[in-house]
Parts: sequence; C-alpha cells; structure tokens
Amino acid sequence: MYLYKEKGFSLVLLLVLILFLASAGFYFSRNFLRFNIQPPVVTSSTQVVNRPSSIIVDHTSVELFDQIPDEYITAAKNLKMFYMDRSVGSNINDGLTCLAYPNTASAPSHCKRPDATTAELTPDAKYDRTNWEYVFWDGDCGMWYNKIKCFMDRVDAVRTNFDVMSFQFSYLEVMDGSGIADPQTGYFADNRYYDYSDMEALEARYPDKTFVHWTTSLARSIGTQESKDFNEQMRSYARTYNKVLFDVADILSHDPDGNPCYDNRDGVTNPDDGQSIPAICPQYTSEREGGHLGSYSAGKIRVAKAFWVLMARIAGWEPGTPPTQTPPQNSAPTVNAGSDVTTIVGSTIALAGTATDDGRPNGTLLTTWTESSGRTGFSFNNVNSLNTSATFSQTGTYMIRLTANDGDLTSYDELMVTVNSEPAPEPEPTPEPEPGPEPGPVDTSGRVFYLAMDSVQSHPECAVCRNNEIALDPVGVRNSGYSFNGINSYVDASGSNPLSGLSAFTLSLWVKPAFDETSAARYNIYSDMDGNQLMYLGPIFDWRFTLRTTAGVARVDTLNVVWDPNTWNHLAVVFSGTELKIYFNGVLSNTSTVSGAMITNSTKVVLGSSGVRSSYFLGSLDEASIFNRAFTADEVSALYTQEN
Repeated sequence: MYLYKEKGFSLVLLLVLILFLASAGFYFSRNFLRFNIQPPVVTSSTQVVNRPSSIIVDHTSVELFDQIPDEYITAAKNLKMFYMDRSVGSNINDGLTCLAYPNTASAPSHCKRPDATTAELTPDAKYDRTNWEYVFWDGDCGMWYNKIKCFMDRVDAVRTNFDVMSFQFSYLEVMDGSGIADPQTGYFADNRYYDYSDMEALEARYPDKTFVHWTTSLARSIGTQESKDFNEQMRSYARTYNKVLFDVADILSHDPDGNPCYDNRDGVTNPDDGQSIPAICPQYTSEREGGHLGSYSAGKIRVAKAFWVLMARIAGWEPGTPPTQTPPQNSAPTVNAGSDVTTIVGSTIALAGTATDDGRPNGTLLTTWTESSGRTGFSFNNVNSLNTSATFSQTGTYMIRLTANDGDLTSYDELMVTVNSEPAPEPEPTPEPEPGPEPGPVDTSGRVFYLAMDSVQSHPECAVCRNNEIALDPVGVRNSGYSFNGINSYVDASGSNPLSGLSAFTLSLWVKPAFDETSAARYNIYSDMDGNQLMYLGPIFDWRFTLRTTAGVARVDTLNVVWDPNTWNHLAVVFSGTELKIYFNGVLSNTSTVSGAMITNSTKVVLGSSGVRSSYFLGSLDEASIFNRAFTADEVSALYTQEN
C-alpha cells in the first residue's frame, strides 16, 4: 500500500512537470515568434492566390504621385473601388476629395491645415474619385475577426459593381492584447474564427477582382508591439505571395522628409526605453493619444496621394516607364461674334469678331459672316473679314452669325441686332433708396452674468469667479481672453446660479478651440451640476447645449459647422421657455422644442470643464455673458457684429 501511494504521488509530480515544460515552451515559442516574423505557412487546406508580382505602396511611393501619366490617371479613376474602414478611413476619404478640387483656392479649409504648403496640397480636377467609395463598418463588426466576415458579406453582395475591393484594420485592432498578431490564434493562423485563409478563399472565388491588403492605421500611443508584429506579418505575407499591399502604417510612421516616427509612451517623441515602435508622426495629427487625420491635413493628403499611386499601379502603370505618346488632336476653332447691338433703321454698325485655332490640320482658318434667321434688309461690307460692317434698311431682330472653319471642324457664335424705327427712349433713372437707420447697440441691460476675461488676477465684474491654472491669451475678441490648457484649467463661478429663477435666457461667449470639427474628444465650456451645459461633443463633431427640465433633458446641436483651429468663433444659446436655439457666428444653426420648466437647483457653475472637473476645454474663451431674456435672431446677429 505504501509503495502504491508513493508511485501515485510520483506520477502526479511527473504530470505537473510535463505541464510546466509545455507551458514554458509555448510561452517561449510565442514570444520568439513575435520578434522573428515569418510569412504564414500555407497548410494543405489553404490555397493562396498568387499574382504575377506584388504591388507594395509605402512612404517611398508618395513622391510618385506627380509622376503618374495622365493616361493612367484616367484608367485609375475609371476603376470602380470600395474600401471599408473606421473614422481614419473617413479622413482618407476626405483627403481623396481634397485632391479633386480644381485648385487650392477652391479647396475647403480642412484640406490645407495649417496651410496648403505644409499640407502638400496640389489639387486638380483630373483627380476625380467619383468611382471610389468609402464604406463605414455596419452591423456586428466589432472584433477584428468579425470585420473579415463583414467584408466578405459585402463583397458577395456587391462584387458585380466593383473592380477593386479592400478593408483596413484600424489602430484599435492592434492595441495590446487584441491577439491579431498571435501566431496561434491571430489573423495569420488557421483559427476557429475568420482569418487570412478565409480571405484567400474569397480571392479564389472571385479571380477577376483585385483585393488590396492594408497595414493598420496608427496612433500616437499605438505603436504597440501588437501593431509592429501584425504589420510586419502583413508585409512579409504580401512580398512572399505577390499581394497588393497598401502600407498605410509605413506612410503614417514616416514624416514628410522620410524620417521614422515612434510612439509616445515615455512622453517624448522617440522613446528612450529601447523599444522604437512605429507610430503616427506628430505632423499628421494634433491628438495626444489618438491618430485622426483631420486637425492637420498633411497625413490624409499624403495617404490620398499614395492611394492614387496604388490605383494607377493596379490599372497597369509601372513607375519609370515613359507614357504612351498620343498624337495631338485637332480642336475646333474658338469664335466670338461680339456683344448684342440695338440700332435704328438706315444705320451702319461695326462688327469686330475674333476667331482662334490650334493650327490643325493644315494651318488655315476661313471666317464668314451670315444672317441665320433668314431675314432680308441688310448688307455686309465684307463677309469674310473679322472686322467689317453691316447696314440695316428694315426694322426687326437679326441674328448675325460668325462661322470659322479650319478645314476639318467648324464653330460659330451669334450676336443679336435689334433695329428700331427711331431711337429708343432713355429709361427713367431708378431712384436710389434712402439709407435706413444704422443699427444701434444691443440692449445689454438684462445681463445677469458677465466675465470679460481681461485679467487673470482680478475680475470685478464677476466677484464670485475664481481661476485655476488659467493663462492670459493676449489676442482676445476684446482686449485679452482666457487660455485653457485642456488638463486642469477652469473658472469656478459658484455661489449663485445665473440661470436660477429665469423663464428665458441668452448665453453668449466667444470660443477659440485649439482643435477642429474632426476631433473625437469632448470639451465642456459652461456647466452646472443640474445638467445645463454647453460643450463640444466629439461623437457628433458639433457643439451641444443640454437643458434639464421637469420633463427631462432637452438638447440642441449645431449642424455641421466648421472652423479653423485657433480662430475666434461666436456661440449663442437662446431659451424662450418653449424653444432652445443655438447660433454659430451670428447665424441660427438649429432649433429644438422644450417642454417642462428649467431646473436650476445647483449653485455650482464652472467655465472650461464639466461640473465634476472633467472634459477640460482646450483653447481660449472670451466675453462670457448670460441675459435674462431670449434674444431675437437680429439681436444675436447684432451682438456678434458688435463684439467682433
């Protein structure tokens, strides 16, 4: 019996030792593979679709944008393409549209921040991307492996409408712990979810379509080991199996001069912890942790240029090969007969037409004057001279046509000659309207709260106001303003709620955000503890005011307003008792209906953060006022003009 128990105990120890060694071996192999990235091994159940050669577009490809021959620009834009992505994909979509404007002046401000030169914006109408569609993820596509299934479903549904199809994993899919780079259960493993083998099956199912593989977008804090491993796996896969790869991670992790950029985990641009993990360059985003491409334009413009290189390569362009020489085409002459004329019977008018041509096909150009409506009662001095005269012996309306023919193509232009029996009477002059009275100053007698923000030491106009980490912005709307650092700056105006006891009010203040309308963050401007607050709300990319009443919470949002960072803009909220209105730069943006009475029990009021010291505002404020009545639209406009 003793020997049996001893043997049993030895067997248990042996099993524990075996399990320990197996676990240690798995841990070692997994971490070894993270730093020795190899292309996935093709199993017998995975058939890889090989192209004749790979197409890889990375940060070195951006400079090829200006070299794309026009014939391949045309071929690329005629390809029908869609890609699926999250919010960074929307930024890339905006960048493609920026390149399609006819010139820099016509492009909107978000295309050229901080300026067109820094953003490398070189638009031209020839970069028409009408056939290229961006699609946001729809449905149950939360995890990275769900996105593969969502993409496959869309391809199956719409494949007949497109030539090129692709999707991108965002930086959220390569956060530490996502598992996407795991050699046993990640994307490049034949796992129980969806992985690269399902994509291979999709490519094999539709061999006449082009599928583009992407590396991920990046953020300032992502760089992670997960992102580095996965993107290296994707590059190795593309090179080994001749795939089409759009290496967005490589583009975003190199600055415009080609220098690499790294994560900010140590609070410095290039980490000093010995782990130089690629991350989005600070030239492409103003976000401290994120990686959206809206606040600075260079990132989305550079990715969009690389996208054109990608599509031109798919269309057949090989960089370095001379463009096909197209023989010059003959263009029709350009003709201008001159302006319409009114005259009287018996008079002679001078005709001074112009006609130009490109000299093709034989360098000749014949011009002829005729009357195209079939009337008589006129004569030309010389029908073949551009500068001639015509005499009219009958009243009526004549259509005088100048025709030009270059031996191949013909163009014409017409002018109308009205012939009267006697001189037409001079029209009576229209009297100038009497100037109206100049608008007077806005009535501010009902102001119940005012903070001028001209000094950080004292503010006699607001005795209860106390500053915390406020700096003075020397360039205010009037005199100076207050600068808020987005970390711990606020003004505590607690003591008595200025909205207390009011049945209507107008809230007015000036904002100079250090961000633009693409920021995903939340920034509070005015808050009390009852839920009455004015804020910028990232999820809707607009400004919002919420009002708590006995019937619930009412809210009103601006509608798609845009602004340049670090510029002054005016916000006004007007509550009439039944309606809540919000104005942006003196113009009504939106209206919502309100029921119930306003609740103002709290005496705690804060400017520059929420009531619980969060969502700190980043930028400057000036001229904050609350009035005890609802301003009209004209009064809001006049206040904006008066204070501006």
